[in-house]
Amino acid sequence: MRVMLEMTVKGAIQQLRAQPYSFLLLDQRVEGADLLMDIVLNEHYRISTFLIVTGICQQAGAHAEALRNGADICLYGPISPDDIYEQLKAILRRQSRGARHPSAHPILLPVLKFTELVIDPVRNIVLQAGHRIHCTPKEFDVLYLLASSPERVFAAQYIYETVWGFPYDYSNTSVSDCISSIRKSLGRSPDYIETVYGRGYRFVDRLSYCSEACR
Repeated sequence: MRVMLEMTVKGAIQQLRAQPYSFLLLDQRVEGADLLMDIVLNEHYRISTFLIVTGICQQAGAHAEALRNGADICLYGPISPDDIYEQLKAILRRQSRGARHPSAHPILLPVLKFTELVIDPVRNIVLQAGHRIHCTPKEFDVLYLLASSPERVFAAQYIYETVWGFPYDYSNTSVSDCISSIRKSLGRSPDYIETVYGRGYRFVDRLSYCSEACR
């Protein structure tokens, strides 16, 4: 396991922009820690990593606030290197089980982060530009399925049988109705879900393309 130590938030951001890291252990007492949490949560600079926060005071609500701000795990109390190492191993074990079983419990599924969109299966929430978007359970599951493989075209039959769990009837409009509702909730600018006529639907992060074109 390769470890990089940075004493400032600015240095950490530079390292994360230069190359991806699987985990980020952040001492929240460091000046600028909240900024770094926001960058990771909203994937600014295309930074996406599993965020572990430590150094949080013991006052009521501090850990809940850190989790709302983007932390995936909060560690507190005296922490040894062995504690951290075992936490990382446990995360990797859960990810490995989730990869072997696509229908695993949501806690084993990764948080999906795009330019302005975050889809969190653990907390069952969707954030767009930091604002929470209301989704029904079926809408959330369809959005997560599409976003889990950007650019892949999913047939309506596959979506229905995966999310609803019943054989697909071609006269059934459940999938198209669900897609329409998701689009209405997210807004059509940009339109994250593209219809591929005669084939199905796919998720596209159009803001990412715009950002690349403007560089």
